[in-house]
Amino acid sequence: MTEHNVVLKGRKHLEIGGAVSVLSFDENSVVIKSTMGICCVQGNSLSVSKLDCDGGDIHIDGEIVSFYYPEQTEEKQSFISRIFK
Repeated sequence: MTEHNVVLKGRKHLEIGGAVSVLSFDENSVVIKSTMGICCVQGNSLSVSKLDCDGGDIHIDGEIVSFYYPEQTEEKQSFISRIFK
């Protein structure tokens, strides 16, 4: 598995390394499980042009509007962090 990396080229082509699986996909969003956790891509007319989960590479084409890592849900937070909220 490759290390997690992200390369955005001109807001039209996104290359993600370290991908484990695609959790969901439609023309407006792609949710990916990576070696660094869940990451989300939002945009318009998105298409997956390369999908190699064995090698850990995903390429996404279209109008890329945002790329982000959603916060962990409360169930996934550690016991200590829940106590000191």
